[in-house]
Amino acid sequence: MNSKSSKVSSDQTCEQVVYPYPPLPIPVVWPALIDPAALGEWLMPNDFPAHVGHEFAFTAPPGPGPCLSSSALRSFGVMTSIHVMLVSQRRSSPVMDEHDKRRVGEQIEPGGRPKAPGRLELLQRFINSYNHDLPIEWDRLGTPEKAQAWLQHKRLVGPDVRISAADAARLRELREAIRALTIANHAGQPDAAAAGIVRRASRTARLRVAIDDVGRTLLEADRPSVDGAVATLLGILHEAQLTGQWRRLKGCRQCGYAFFDRSKNRSAAWCAMSICGNRTKNRAYRRRRSSTTTNR
Repeated sequence: MNSKSSKVSSDQTCEQVVYPYPPLPIPVVWPALIDPAALGEWLMPNDFPAHVGHEFAFTAPPGPGPCLSSSALRSFGVMTSIHVMLVSQRRSSPVMDEHDKRRVGEQIEPGGRPKAPGRLELLQRFINSYNHDLPIEWDRLGTPEKAQAWLQHKRLVGPDVRISAADAARLRELREAIRALTIANHAGQPDAAAAGIVRRASRTARLRVAIDDVGRTLLEADRPSVDGAVATLLGILHEAQLTGQWRRLKGCRQCGYAFFDRSKNRSAAWCAMSICGNRTKNRAYRRRRSSTTTNR
């Protein structure tokens, strides 16, 4: 075992330990990573069960502690817990297989990001019903049958509502228009054509104010139809703008995937740094290197 110290602040030293073991296969490493008792011995106490989609936490008392390679740990003396979302064992691989790719936008978020809060999650899922980096055949609104199944699963239409090809095309057009608006949330100017599509869709979107038993109000569709589904989605968009959450729902600069930016200064630009962020930076590096080679 090799050990070396590195200064991380004016009053704290981080001990960095390197174990000279060869790479081990996942079937060997995985059991050691999902045992909460073992994790507690070498890291910190935790409530870690290896269940897909379970949110868990590592906890430690305030004060100096181990130096962890995580952007979430900016203040070692204040931070007392780390929350992580376990997606699946398959995500240990840097390359997602087709099974996981088909779940992106529903069960899986790129980089393990939490979904948007409250009702805004439904609008986020609507935008992400298709990812431009994936095959067009995977579009969840790609056919009338797929669109009907998606809307019924989200309880946006009733079981007796039938979706036509024109309805599905209208939903896809609205989806891409709202996606364009989320991309404009990177301090950009909203696309005029996209705003026009949303404006036209709102003409048949009838909403009413509903109130629950504790006095909370919300906008809901006037009728359970395709127009009603559109009305619900636009109502969520309107609510998010009133609460200030809308500006945090952004379209990835690389692929257009809608993600909820939880950074303090709302500076996130990509759905995941490890995917689109690295792709963008690698492309810029190749351009710079090519330019340097050409100028020699």
